[in-house]
Amino acid sequence: MRLRAMLGSLPAMSVVGVDEGGAVDTVDFNRIPKPFTPAGRREYADLLDRLSGAVRSRDLAEVGRVATRSALMNQPLRYKRLLEPVREICRDAGGLGVAVGHSGTALGVLLDAADPAYPHRATAVARACGDLAGGVAVYRTLSFPNAVSHGGRTVG
Repeated sequence: MRLRAMLGSLPAMSVVGVDEGGAVDTVDFNRIPKPFTPAGRREYADLLDRLSGAVRSRDLAEVGRVATRSALMNQPLRYKRLLEPVREICRDAGGLGVAVGHSGTALGVLLDAADPAYPHRATAVARACGDLAGGVAVYRTLSFPNAVSHGGRTVG
């Protein structure tokens, strides 16, 4: 496997998430043939193109839409029983979208950390996720707005 391209850096986001529990051997999971149709492969390629454009334009709303669609497409491969309830939490809180560990057990709501309503949204999502699954984790991304890609490595 090789790195295809450096996507770049996004504005700061948070993921408020839950873990469904259990364990997945990622190496074994990735060895399983994926039953993607040609249309499914094209859609994944389109999602990658859309994500690349969203990163370039720093469009967090599009990142959320792409992540959500990718999560839904992954359901037949690695079912997340909490995906629909987490999507509902995201909609209710005005989140950007949902993200899942495609070969794991985690999923969460993407939030724009620069949004003036962020503290309210993050609190609402954390409470709802806590009610849903017990434990909640909050992850914050790092942003490197002046970083540029040079031959497979990012400097900034």
